[in-house]
Amino acid sequence: MKTKDPDEQFPSKSIKEIPKWTRRYVRNRTVPLLLIMFLYLVWMYLAGTGSKLARLAYRAGNMTEFYFAMTIVVAMVAVLIYAVVQGSRWRGGWYEKLTKRIYKERGDVVLPASAKQKNPNWRRQLLPGVFMLGVPISVVLTRLGYLPNEYVQPVSALYGVPFLIATFITMRPMLGPIYLLWPTLYGIHAILVVAGAPIQFEGQWASLNLLIPTIGYGMLTGLVGFLFGQYSLKRLRDIASGGETKP
Repeated sequence: MKTKDPDEQFPSKSIKEIPKWTRRYVRNRTVPLLLIMFLYLVWMYLAGTGSKLARLAYRAGNMTEFYFAMTIVVAMVAVLIYAVVQGSRWRGGWYEKLTKRIYKERGDVVLPASAKQKNPNWRRQLLPGVFMLGVPISVVLTRLGYLPNEYVQPVSALYGVPFLIATFITMRPMLGPIYLLWPTLYGIHAILVVAGAPIQFEGQWASLNLLIPTIGYGMLTGLVGFLFGQYSLKRLRDIASGGETKP
């Protein structure tokens, strides 16, 4: 009876795959991104509702309701500024800390990072905040009638796409290449709008013109990353159990 050589039984090729799939899993733990997008969606709804009420009250000449609605808008902007400033004080590690807290039950993995990534200057720390502040400002300006609705998304892409790419660069290796799906879709959407593609919403659905490229594509990116991360985790478990992995 012929027996297999011990060296052939040992999954040496699979073992060599562990670092690769570990990196892919860690870089695609995107539950924090999905959580941030959800909270940001709630924030934009409250801020957008406040600005809409302010516009209607101003047109109706009801200054009491106008000042009340503007108080809501100012309060929401203050909350966002506080979150951005507070995040910058965490030496750029707010996303990493949030990820560790959410995934603490599954252990911890530390990826190598450069000195600039460990101690980024204040400009790099505030990059995500500039994007997060720019979007609601665009929404408020649109609701108040200062920015035409059809130009909201292309204008936001002028600062949104560069900042999303810069965020990816400054937060490596915490983020994987899948994160670039967000600015890519964002930019393509802006090009299609400028080219006259019939993808603009009107009336009560006009807010989707900005929500889809920002929150929508952000959530889509987070979902794709999450699914790929789960797939990477499955591959790691297959290797750990001695099962064969496909290339």
